[in-house]
Amino acid sequence: MASSEASGGDLAFSVGCVAIVGSSRGYGAPTYTGKLKTKRGPIVREHEFSGGGYNEIPLMITVSASPYDRLLECFLSVSYAADEFPAFDLEDYAAAIVQNSGPTSLRITGGAFIPDEWIWGPTSAVDDLIYEGDNRGFSEYAGTARAASIIEVANPAYSSSTVVSGPDHYAGFSVEYEYSTSVSGGHLTAEAKGDWTPGRPMKTAWATASTDSLSCQTRRLGPDPARAVTRMSVVCTGAVNNPVVFFSPAIDYRFEIALTFGRGQVAYTLTGCHDGFPAFETYVGGQTAFAEMPIHGNVWWVAEFCNHSIPPISGVVR
Repeated sequence: MASSEASGGDLAFSVGCVAIVGSSRGYGAPTYTGKLKTKRGPIVREHEFSGGGYNEIPLMITVSASPYDRLLECFLSVSYAADEFPAFDLEDYAAAIVQNSGPTSLRITGGAFIPDEWIWGPTSAVDDLIYEGDNRGFSEYAGTARAASIIEVANPAYSSSTVVSGPDHYAGFSVEYEYSTSVSGGHLTAEAKGDWTPGRPMKTAWATASTDSLSCQTRRLGPDPARAVTRMSVVCTGAVNNPVVFFSPAIDYRFEIALTFGRGQVAYTLTGCHDGFPAFETYVGGQTAFAEMPIHGNVWWVAEFCNHSIPPISGVVR
């Protein structure tokens, strides 16, 4: 006996059960009989079947219901011809699904990072001070960032909630160094990195920026029954400054992502804006949606207040 359960959200979709029967590894073709039962509250439906072979055989039973109240249980029982054992390694299971609605959830990550190992400050020529970067390329997981937000949103066809987890916000650790005593051969020295005595020489100050100005907002846009899709939007914004520099301008960005769930996939369109410095990145469902190195290689350009627009970028997650 195999069983599974699921619940549904937007009315653009119906909840159903799928039984995979007679999936086996061996020789010949097993014959079987069975029963697939669906239960939603007091409503029970049964479907009897029989067949042979070791291909996957889907059996769909559709159940209609009101939004957010479609908890469905699926039960499967299968019997095989007795004289065929033990020739086959048989695998049977039942799955409760929201038909053709795409993934149950989607992870979105967005933020900003400094690709350099270190950068000059706006007054480095006068005060001999530099600032540590994130020293990496584009990656959803590797390394640090000046700012990042991660949110996993729920497929509206499955859930009345828009969020599965998060949003989780992160601000990078900012470190200031005295250039003349901390850099050798173009790189920060191990001695400077290991110096935790405030003030000159080497490492002079450090702090972690506040995440108070990082946010991700979600909004249901409703189903489109004619197209058998449902939609939602996610907007992530950031404004993070360097906490060791008084009155430093913020790194600004805004990522607006329109999501369309349905047809077994999620289609997205990304728009927004960002400063000219540093690098910015956004990932949707594990795919790189937006990745841009600094337009200007100078920290002065963080004072642009989201002056560079992101033209519409579209993609599909299956």
